[in-house]
Amino acid sequence: MSAFRGKADEFGLIVITDIASEVLAKDLSPDRVNVYEVMSKPVLTLPAEMNVVYAMRMLARFKLSQALVVDHERNPFGLVTLRDMVLRSLEGEEGA
Repeated sequence: MSAFRGKADEFGLIVITDIASEVLAKDLSPDRVNVYEVMSKPVLTLPAEMNVVYAMRMLARFKLSQALVVDHERNPFGLVTLRDMVLRSLEGEEGA
């Protein structure tokens, strides 16, 4: 699969289920499919400095399980999942 991202293009997210359902299940050749054709777009971005509680609320509000984390210049920083945030919050409560 190939990717293209122009300067004015917004972020997208592709996960293994996208490839399975949109490429392989439809018997398409991965060599002939561009990433932008199957990725989810636009994608929710969260600032790296956002409080975990607010980030969880944001994901829950949009019924999402993951979001792209960006720095103050909107450069990709990482990926956060609702599962990771919930587990981290629960670990914090045990130590209290």
